[in-house]
Amino acid sequence: LVELLVHLPAGVPDKTGAAYVNALNTVDSDFEHRRALRAVVARRGTPKETLDAALKSAQRIGSDFELATLLIVLVEAQGVPEPRHSLFDALRTIDSDFERKRVLSTLAQQPGLTDADITALGKLTGEMGSDFERAEVLLAIVRHQRLSTAGRDALLGAAQRIGSDHERGRVLSAMLNSGVLSSSAGVK
Repeated sequence: LVELLVHLPAGVPDKTGAAYVNALNTVDSDFEHRRALRAVVARRGTPKETLDAALKSAQRIGSDFELATLLIVLVEAQGVPEPRHSLFDALRTIDSDFERKRVLSTLAQQPGLTDADITALGKLTGEMGSDFERAEVLLAIVRHQRLSTAGRDALLGAAQRIGSDHERGRVLSAMLNSGVLSSSAGVK
């Protein structure tokens, strides 16, 4: 299947891409499923309907490593795809905090994330159990994004769910140093 897609000319009708993705739902190996979907998501100009179908198919990948690797390739090649909820739904299926952090940190580096994107990243980060991994994602967002009040509030909410004083302090210090948070905000 991978060889078939690689040799299709750019701009192939979307029905062909959707049929290819649907055929992938029969692949049992997470490695092969990721490898085949990579051929779809790494191609510039892939129609958004095909990307959406690929993200839905990706949710069938059980390996957190394979899924995270695929999502990173997608974000690096396509940016944040439309509809965004398909990407965030796929991300929610990653149980490993380390693998989720890999994807969220890659997303955090994308230019021009919207307030809704930042809020979604904050929620996805808040669902993680590891204080260190949470802090790393939030620090990446602070370093790479211009935050509005809504974005700041989403990050602040995620930071306040960090149990470790040290990790929470790292995030709040970065927010203070970047000017996102004022020292009079009364953060605990």
